[in-house]
Amino acid sequence: MTKLKEHLPYIIAIVLLALVFFHRPFNLNELPADDRITFYFPRGELIKQSIARYNDFIPLWNPYIMSGTPFFAYPSTLGTDNLLGILVLVMPTVAALRLSYLLSIMLAGIFMYILMTNIKVDKRFAFIAALVFMFNGYALMMFRDGWLTSLNAYALMPLVLLFTIKAFKSKSWLIYSIITGIIFAIQLRGGPDLKVVLFTVLMFFLYFLFSLIGKNLLNGFVKAAIVSFIVFIVFFGLSAQKILPVKEYTDISSRGRTPWEQASSRKLAAEKMFNELIEPIYEGMPEIQRTGRARHVGIVSFLLIGFALYKKRKNKFVLFLLTAALLAILIATGSFVFYLLWKYLPGFGGFRYANRALILYVFSGSILAGIGANAIFSELDKRNFSKRKKNIAYFSIITAILLNLAVFGPSPIAADQANVNEAIKNNHVLQNLSKTDGIFRIETYETIGIDWGTEAYNIPLGLEHIYGYETAWYQPYINGYLNVALRNNNHAKFWGILNVEYLTARNEINLPGFKFIDKFEECNACWPETEDFKKAYGPYLYENELFLPRAYFSGNAVLVFGEDYDQITNFMIEIIGQDFFDPKHSAIIRGKDLKDLKRFDLVILGKSEIAQSDISSLKMYVEEGGILSPNIFEGEVNSDIGHVKGVFDSFKAEIKPIDDNSIITHSFERKEIKLNGSY
Repeated sequence: MTKLKEHLPYIIAIVLLALVFFHRPFNLNELPADDRITFYFPRGELIKQSIARYNDFIPLWNPYIMSGTPFFAYPSTLGTDNLLGILVLVMPTVAALRLSYLLSIMLAGIFMYILMTNIKVDKRFAFIAALVFMFNGYALMMFRDGWLTSLNAYALMPLVLLFTIKAFKSKSWLIYSIITGIIFAIQLRGGPDLKVVLFTVLMFFLYFLFSLIGKNLLNGFVKAAIVSFIVFIVFFGLSAQKILPVKEYTDISSRGRTPWEQASSRKLAAEKMFNELIEPIYEGMPEIQRTGRARHVGIVSFLLIGFALYKKRKNKFVLFLLTAALLAILIATGSFVFYLLWKYLPGFGGFRYANRALILYVFSGSILAGIGANAIFSELDKRNFSKRKKNIAYFSIITAILLNLAVFGPSPIAADQANVNEAIKNNHVLQNLSKTDGIFRIETYETIGIDWGTEAYNIPLGLEHIYGYETAWYQPYINGYLNVALRNNNHAKFWGILNVEYLTARNEINLPGFKFIDKFEECNACWPETEDFKKAYGPYLYENELFLPRAYFSGNAVLVFGEDYDQITNFMIEIIGQDFFDPKHSAIIRGKDLKDLKRFDLVILGKSEIAQSDISSLKMYVEEGGILSPNIFEGEVNSDIGHVKGVFDSFKAEIKPIDDNSIITHSFERKEIKLNGSY
């Protein structure tokens, strides 16, 4: 208890400074126009809905975006196994979101303080390290831009290093190895996109290498290997539930393998190193809480780092931190080091933006700043400085750091804040659609790619969209189907197949297949200063005359078969785009085998090697009146649009809608069932 009292003033100071600099104004109903409202708020709402309506604490599916997409398996999704997921259980989503950011930055400072005191740095200088860790340019940028997953994982970096040190050095290495694995697992749950976790893992293995430096290399290696193995087993055992589905989804998504050009983009240029790493130089400086961004530690902290490197240049731990910082810089510059990691190390293959590595730089720099301050005052003690002079020097350093980073640094507060509930209430066009009966999806005319700014309304109002704000997507859907739909003149048909019944637009449009319904009042409470958000409230509303129900009977079924996935997919989409194709009359199915051919009125063969048994099935199918394109039994070798047009012209079945209850009891094995989108 006595020891706790010694540390309590510093912990209270960390909390108060976070409240002062990171939480203005104290309004738990507002969010800025950034990732908070576009990404994290709607997903927090989805978690709340899942629990309240279905008692499901681990929602697997998000029906509101991309015509339905994985939720739990998405790399950046936060579930109920992290701070935000816990907070939404007990308070409104907006308040939970704001508090999760604030608590993350507080915990970052507190955990850094705990780390420093455990590595025998005086509590006064542990506080300095905590300040640098909380107020460096990278931390301010994460907070201001709303990078919650990064901030969650960032806060836990000190604890990972603390228990890593204990695992490698302590006699109780087994228990500390287990704890390290647990904290790694918690960090992954809070930062599943790996933007921070990857560099924490890199730091762990760098410490592994430094632990081998000593007299008995073999024994040291054996112990370090055992510790690492236990950490990995515990970490993977607690994280496999998240890692495996995320990997499966990522492998088939746009992030399966990031091209080197994209991975190494946003590199740290040599001429910008001082501005990015140490202190930004800008016109009109100094400016109080200016706009702009950097990943700097500040000139005051950098001087402390320099003193630590000078006085402790032979200290193995200091050399470890220096190496970690230099490694981060090498990665951030897009050097051969980063290329090797991208090429060969799991996780880095899907990584984007080289300068994200600087999170390891500011982490190492914060620790070195505290060590440097400790070294300075050790020198003052040796020179018999009075207590008064040392107190003046200490508070001068604290003041200088706060002025340098918190006052004259970039502002952590984002502009264009709005009351979320008022914005949803005053989005008149979507409010109207939310009260419309039926099962349908919507589209925003101005959205032609990854969406930004509409989910904050759609999910609370229960509206399903065909686009969404994601950084990893299923490419055959976005780059394939929707891309073709945008290029095709018949938007109504392509979108109608996806169950799109309504379309909103900022201006009057004349789009074939859509009829005008009404012009609604514009929303003055919906982040009016953010241009990209204005599309979310129309005000023009149109109805799709080629809308199709989510499920219905189709009179004809067509099988497209082949081994070349891209070929047959593109051919299917090409067929859909033709005027002769009417989705009310025909269902197209991409097949992997040739079983039960009687269900299909037409079988289209793509590039494939057909087994003898399948040839027999095809021959019997043709002999019984089935249509084959190309008809390989008559010497045909190519299937083209003209080849199948006549067949589709013969399909005259009428659409037969069915209700939800019929879907549940009906046999989906019957050929006439057609399902559009997700179900």
